[in-house]
Amino acid sequence: MFVAWQQTSVVKKRLSAVTFVPGTAAAAAAPTILYADRIGDCYQFSVPNAATSTQPVDITASSQVFGHLASMTDLVYTSVAGSGSGSGSGYVLSSDDEAQVRVSHYPQLYNIQSFFLHHKG
Repeated sequence: MFVAWQQTSVVKKRLSAVTFVPGTAAAAAAPTILYADRIGDCYQFSVPNAATSTQPVDITASSQVFGHLASMTDLVYTSVAGSGSGSGSGYVLSSDDEAQVRVSHYPQLYNIQSFFLHHKG
């Protein structure tokens, strides 16, 4: 499924990583964008339905969900294998400049699955 998202927004932060979390029809959850800034904070905001909304996206309404103590270098969402479509669960992997990788449950990002310390990729 391809969704054309033509709305634009200006972000006044220097982003270091962005990932897209698809919405779920079963949970009636909207698609979400997670983004990290150069400071090490990760924010999320829900993507409005492009078919019904003509207003520009207000990215200032995003909320901080977690952070690293160093600048984040990458951010990835992956769904849980075998969970079936519409479950809305998965993992968010985030890495920082100090070679630390953090695996968190989505959408409860405060629930950390594991850490990988001093990894070289």
